[in-house]
Order: sequence, then structure tokens, then C-alpha cells
Amino acid sequence: MDNERNNLTCEVVAEAARALGRSSYPTIHALGMIEDLADALDYQAEVILLPNSVMVENREGGSVAIRKVSGSYRFDQIQVTQSTVADLSAGLITLESARTTFTGISALKSPVSPVLRVVGYALAATGFAAYLNMRPISIAAAAVLGALAGLAVVLVAEYRPRLTMLMPILVSFGAAILISLGARFLDTPDPVRLGAIAAVLLLPGAALTSAVVELVGGDMVSGASRFLFALMQLAAMSFGFVLGIQVTGVSTSQLNDFTAWGPVWLPWLGLLLFAVGVMLYSCTPRGFWMATLFVIGLTYASLELVQVFAPSYLAAGVASAVALLASWLINNRRAQGPMAIALFLPAFWLLVPGSMAFVAIAGVIDADASLANLTLSLGLNLLTISMGIMVISLIYPYRKQAMTSPV
Repeated sequence: MDNERNNLTCEVVAEAARALGRSSYPTIHALGMIEDLADALDYQAEVILLPNSVMVENREGGSVAIRKVSGSYRFDQIQVTQSTVADLSAGLITLESARTTFTGISALKSPVSPVLRVVGYALAATGFAAYLNMRPISIAAAAVLGALAGLAVVLVAEYRPRLTMLMPILVSFGAAILISLGARFLDTPDPVRLGAIAAVLLLPGAALTSAVVELVGGDMVSGASRFLFALMQLAAMSFGFVLGIQVTGVSTSQLNDFTAWGPVWLPWLGLLLFAVGVMLYSCTPRGFWMATLFVIGLTYASLELVQVFAPSYLAAGVASAVALLASWLINNRRAQGPMAIALFLPAFWLLVPGSMAFVAIAGVIDADASLANLTLSLGLNLLTISMGIMVISLIYPYRKQAMTSPV
């Protein structure tokens, strides 16, 4: 391999690794895909991949490429990333074309209009409240809060991207103020989980998912750092929520969790609204909508079925294994997608909603024992989900399926 091609290949492999990192893939899976890509290109690469940086070195020629990994991609950008990696591995595109595609992914315009993304955010919040069997007034409040939060998030992403990292805290703070004022003037008890529902798509679900997968796979550095980041983000959001409550002067006795209510069909309707909302807001390609709906429905059905015979935390572990296996099987039909991580992520939010951790940490901050005790349930759910992920990873290795040629 001549020096010019050597350097170009090194750059392309590094750009592919950065794109996979921004696609929320666990490091252990992204690294496997990059190593398979290097093998397909007949490139002897030494790759170091961390959550925020990439280094690629050629074992023979000495070429080195270092890239910074920052931010995360929408689901449509994840699909472009995965399809480009697959096409390059199969020899369907050139190195020059792949480099142009990888470097331009972050600038791709959203295929969904800003208005529809706001609507999607509001639908996701409404559906999540219905999925939790909350009362009609709380579902209505979730719709309003979701619309306001979605508007703020989309506008910031479009015009002030540097403020994106602050949005989870600002949204939870603003939601707390609105919930508190509503409780004061309408004299209605408002559950703390409404604050999390307003920030449902900002909760660090991707970081928690990747952290569990990495820790199970033995990737201590990436797993521990991602898990710490997720916990710090949850703590900051919870602090913003409690601060909003205290600013309004509403009694902390109203900082309570919800009581389930509603007909048996309400969660299914909530799942549908949540799924459609996530797909609109996250810009899931239309060709993959049915796959997303299938994985979410299968996950919930598995959860409900297993809960008849086992505790809820064990049911969450089984449902996570089912969701992950279904995501990988569907993803394996075509190398271009539909992005296993994008299929699994909404299911993960349903199994261990970040709102549970949000409520638990809020309870700790405000010395509310009834809410803080949710920490035990959260820990048990995460443990069983990690076991489900580990079992499926052993039975159906992800790396073996990651780079199949398109059909």
C-alpha cells in the first residue's frame, strides 16, 4: 500500500470511528465494526476508541489519525453512518467518497421539519404519560410541557447548538416551575415524574444503554466514564427540578410520585404515541418505522407476559434481552440498517425509564424517603437488564452480525 493511499485509509477509518462514536454505539461494538472495516480494506490498523476521542495508527506505515468525538447524531445520521461503513466494507464505494460522506454527516439537514420535530416531542411526552397510566389531567399537562420543551430544544439545536448541553437542566427547571405554579393555582397534586416526562427525550438513555453494554463486555474505561456522565446528568436535571420547586415556594409534600390509573388499553395507546413521537423527533427514516414499532410492541408484550410469573425487575431483564435480540436480527437483514442502537434505545427508555432515576435522585436531594427508595428498584432493573444484554451478547455475538453485506 503506497503512502498516499495509506494516509487516506487511515483518515477514513478514523472518520468512520468518530461517526460510530457519535451514533451512540457502545465502544465495544463500534470497535468491532471498525476492526472489521480495516480488515475489509486490508489495512493493518491499531485502533483506540474512547467515548470522546479516536486514534488510528497503521502498524506498518506509521500513519496516525486522531479525531475528537463530541455530540450525538440523529437517527437518520446514524443510518447514513452505518450504511456508509457497510458499503465501504463491501467495496461498493471508494475511499474518497466515504471520506466525503463521513465528514459531511454532521452537517446533514434534518429530513423532518422543525415543526414536526416539536410535535414529535410533544407526542412522545404525551405517550409516555399514558404508558405510565397517569391521570387525564397529568397526561394533558405532559402534552403541554412536552410541546414547550420540544419548542425550546429544537430552537436551541437550530440556532444555538452550543447551548444544547444545558437544555436537560433548563427544561427540567422550567418544567418544575410550571408544575409548581399549576399546583398552586389549580390546587391539584402534580407528580414529580411530570418533570422527567417533559425532559423524556433528553434523559441520558443512550449513555446508560452504552454504559451497561460496555461494562458487561469488560470495557471498564468507557463503561465507567459513560455511566458516571449519565448519573451526573441525571443529578443535574434533578437538582434543576428541585430548585424550580423551591423557587416557587410550593410545599415539598407535593413532590410525590404518581398513582397508576386508567383502562388496560391506555398503555398500548401510549406506546404508539411515544413511538411515533420518538421517530419524528429523532428523525427515524420512514422505511424503518414499522421495525421500530415492532420492537417497542414486542418489548412491552414481553414485559407484561413475564411479569405474570416473575417480579417486575426480572421481567425487565427478559424484555431487554428480547428487545436487543430483535433489534440485532432486524438490523442484520440489511447492513444499511435499520440501526440496531436506534431500535433498542426507545425500548430501553420504556424498561428503565430515566425518569425512575430522575425521581429517585430528586427524592434524595429533597430528603423525600418515599421517592429516594426508588433507587433500589432502579438498581435492580439495571442489574437484570445488564444480565439480559450479557446473555444475548454471548448467544448472538453482535460483531459477527455487524458487517454483513447488503441484500
